[in-house]
Amino acid sequence: MVSRKVCRKLESADALLERIEFLGCDEVSRIYFPDEDPLNRVVTKGLKKGYIVNYSEWEEILLVGEGDFSFSLGLARALGDGTNMIATSLDRPDNLHRKYSNGIENVRELRALGCRVLHGIAVRWMSRHAFLQSKKFHKIVFNFPYANLRFPDECEKQIRLHRDLMKGFFSNARALLAEGGEVHVSHKLTYPYDEWHVEEIAEHNGLQLIKCVPFRISDYPGYSNKRGYGNDGLSDTSFPLGASGTFKFTAADQNSVRPRPTPTCFPVICRRRKISKREVV
Repeated sequence: MVSRKVCRKLESADALLERIEFLGCDEVSRIYFPDEDPLNRVVTKGLKKGYIVNYSEWEEILLVGEGDFSFSLGLARALGDGTNMIATSLDRPDNLHRKYSNGIENVRELRALGCRVLHGIAVRWMSRHAFLQSKKFHKIVFNFPYANLRFPDECEKQIRLHRDLMKGFFSNARALLAEGGEVHVSHKLTYPYDEWHVEEIAEHNGLQLIKCVPFRISDYPGYSNKRGYGNDGLSDTSFPLGASGTFKFTAADQNSVRPRPTPTCFPVICRRRKISKREVV
């Protein structure tokens, strides 16, 4: 987690985004992610089956909070099939058809590739699901989590809704994680999304941050991020990602104290206050 004192000395989020646009993602990554493993940045577009950024065919992978299932489908295509994957969504099939133009088609192709698709799965209680509760996963993936929109993003009430969502997710993900497995959360890094305190909530639910790597949508061919809420087709539209990263967590070792990882996420404006344990437990 980036120190608040350090954050105050770093350039503003707006200036950072302008720099990203000017330099391009690769150059920004070289500047802000100097220690990133080059092998982790392999982009596979049909050139190497069985592997894509962060994921490989031998891992048991659980994807939660899917929108139109385009991320899961792109992953299954890159890995060669989806037999090692379970893709889940909160939406029932009828809602999926109503909200996303390609949702049903993507699910059909996913199932043809061997991926099991589950509907109506809430991340707050997924570890109690009759099918999932007996499973353990090497990777659990939640891309751009978002609670129901009731207030403006900057509103403290809306931020609390997001925090509650992440509390439930991390608690359940920890229960489904295989030994040595990882929980991946892709998330915006700028205000007000940094107010969610994702790292602290994960820590209070038995997970520790390994590192944060840049999220590049180009690394995942076929993925189209969706809003997932709103009427008149709004749910089927994409939203700007801006400066985003994938936070990688693993189960905390209760028998030893490990040093915090060196922060590797994009520097952002820190308008954050330290939250109490009561707010994250």
